[in-house]
Amino acid sequence: MERKILITVLFILLVCVPRWGIAADVSKVPALTRGIQAYEQGRYRESYDLLAPLANKDNPLATFYLGYFYGRGLIVERNDHQARKQFIGGIGNFERQWGELYSVPYDLKMAKMFQDGTILDKNPMGAFMIFSELEFHGHPEGTYQRAHAFEVGSPPKQNYKIAIKLYRKAAEMDYAPAMTALARLILFGFGMEPDYDVAMEWAHKAIVLGDKEAELLIKYAQSVNGSYKILGLNLTRLAIETVKKHDPSLLSRAQENYDFVYQALTPNEIRLAEEYFPLYRKLKQIWDKRRKLWFDG
Repeated sequence: MERKILITVLFILLVCVPRWGIAADVSKVPALTRGIQAYEQGRYRESYDLLAPLANKDNPLATFYLGYFYGRGLIVERNDHQARKQFIGGIGNFERQWGELYSVPYDLKMAKMFQDGTILDKNPMGAFMIFSELEFHGHPEGTYQRAHAFEVGSPPKQNYKIAIKLYRKAAEMDYAPAMTALARLILFGFGMEPDYDVAMEWAHKAIVLGDKEAELLIKYAQSVNGSYKILGLNLTRLAIETVKKHDPSLLSRAQENYDFVYQALTPNEIRLAEEYFPLYRKLKQIWDKRRKLWFDG
């Protein structure tokens, strides 16, 4: 009985204390915290009035946040140059006052703004330069992003060998997305001979670290592996499409190869081949478009 009374009293106290005026004194909350909270809650005028004076005193976080106002045109007129100036100034203040370690998350934020072009004007080279700096300092995500740039060929020239090298570097720092990307390139033989076992090893490591894309990659690889019979069928089908367009004299030979591979498949393998054929057609289109770049790489 006494325990029930005690629990009831505690509940009343918890519910009623704010009504008795024993609430937190907002004036004692730092202006920086209130300014950031106001920004996140959409109270932009209040946020700007709190953060601008702090930015004038070289507060790193306030300076960086002011970049959002100029980048999005909030309270002030949108100005990409001024936004970049604020972001860079905030990062510089972090490095000077607290050390380079504290600036890394904001370097990444700025690089991604350059990537997607939502707050800053799109600037792939600017993003690439920031990622390169982060990679130089041994940051896994910066290394991964730099590898991705070499994989897709934007902005540097496409080079799968460099992409694999950088993905491997980030993967060895236990960065799961890099493990999955490395597994994908090795599985399909981009920049190196395909190696199913090594690809699956990296993909399984990524799964342990919680990467969902690695799970999909393994399911796909297991579906089309089986001594590569399904892969072979789709490649011979692509060969038929190619010779019809470029060299019809080879059509009969291509058809013979296709028939030979087809006869070696079970009905279920044929079904899987049909299911995944659009992917192989897409890869063929990429191959035709970038063949010279691949060999140069």
